[in-house]
Amino acid sequence: MKRFGITAMALALLLLAGTAGAAEQAPAETTAAAEEEVVTVTAEMMIPQDEISFLVMEDSQLHSLLSLDQEKIGVQFRVDRINTEKTVAMLEGLNGKELATVEYAGVGDQVQALYDREVDAILFSETYRQMIEEEYPELEDETRVVYTFGFDILAEDEEVAEETSVDFSVDPFIVYFSGIDAYGTTAARGRSDVNIMAVVNPSTRQILLVSTPRDYYVELPVAGNAMDKLTHAGVYGVEASMETLEYLYDVDINYYVRVNFSGFMQIIDALEGVDVYSSQAFTGEVYGVHFDKGMNHVNGREALSFVRERHSFSNGDDQRQENQLAMVKAVMDKVMSPSILMNYTRLLDSIPKAFNTGMTYDELTGMLSVYLFGGDWNVKTYRVTGEGARRTTYSMGSRSLYVELQNDASIAKAKELMGIVRDGGILPDAE
Repeated sequence: MKRFGITAMALALLLLAGTAGAAEQAPAETTAAAEEEVVTVTAEMMIPQDEISFLVMEDSQLHSLLSLDQEKIGVQFRVDRINTEKTVAMLEGLNGKELATVEYAGVGDQVQALYDREVDAILFSETYRQMIEEEYPELEDETRVVYTFGFDILAEDEEVAEETSVDFSVDPFIVYFSGIDAYGTTAARGRSDVNIMAVVNPSTRQILLVSTPRDYYVELPVAGNAMDKLTHAGVYGVEASMETLEYLYDVDINYYVRVNFSGFMQIIDALEGVDVYSSQAFTGEVYGVHFDKGMNHVNGREALSFVRERHSFSNGDDQRQENQLAMVKAVMDKVMSPSILMNYTRLLDSIPKAFNTGMTYDELTGMLSVYLFGGDWNVKTYRVTGEGARRTTYSMGSRSLYVELQNDASIAKAKELMGIVRDGGILPDAE
């Protein structure tokens, strides 16, 4: 039975969320601009923004927003309805006339209409870009952004978890860890490719980590319970992801922590690197880093390459998951060292923009400090399973995507284990 402190668990989960590496998107290199974002995340960047781009095909004759006449412009309102309507109004004001807009059911239909030349341009929510590039990998080369409109997301636009009063020394609680597959600011909306709930009972010292597949075919409460991938819920905000998981498992989530690639690298570097074991030698596509079989000391960039790689392995995602678990162990080993445990507040102070959380700073540090000297914990993991299929989704309209259909028995088992923790029981050795 493996036991370790909750301080290590909490910080390691921040990092696990950062390994969100979408299997379908593992670029061989990252631009200098993207790398620069890793070290230039500022307070101003933490203001959440929605971006709406005026997108045309690369060979389009449209180069200005001031010369619109009879052009047809495709729109969709499933994400960013208010800001899309604002953009239409601004364009009509600039041109002094009503635009010829064509509405589509989802962003997939909207983009396909652009490719099919049904419309001359589309108002494209940049929140969707990475999701769309799974289906249109040449989107960046085959299309062109004429102009991008930015809109701050006000507090009332993206709600977060309701305020809760939790006594971390005795009350059971759930923390949702969300990993966003993007660089730069963690304030931006995006797909949540790692979705882990930590169910904690301080009284019995039980922790259950429940992982739900990114492609799980679930009902989205934010969309009137329409069916979609779990990862797509993140496009509608972290609250939408939380509500989706709450509905799926019939639980209440108290807090959330969200981190992306940039945050992951910042945290690893704040730890001054970690020593991770690799079961085989390989070279990662991301950054082209080579790893030897055995122990490897890695910094933030190298750690990201290690946990995202899958194409180098015959067993693909299975090996990638093994590497992610090896990284979690490496982080736990480092976090549990005396130098880190005695200075965890300084560590948190050094990475204030590496992650977003529904907890206040005092709540986060309070939770960690309570458990520093609390003794051993019984920690179990459970991975919910499904079956691969192709289905249409709310976000992508009529386009069929790969999804994982729910396994009722697996969900029931997850609920049973969560109930054991919540009700003060002891998690069984056999899961």
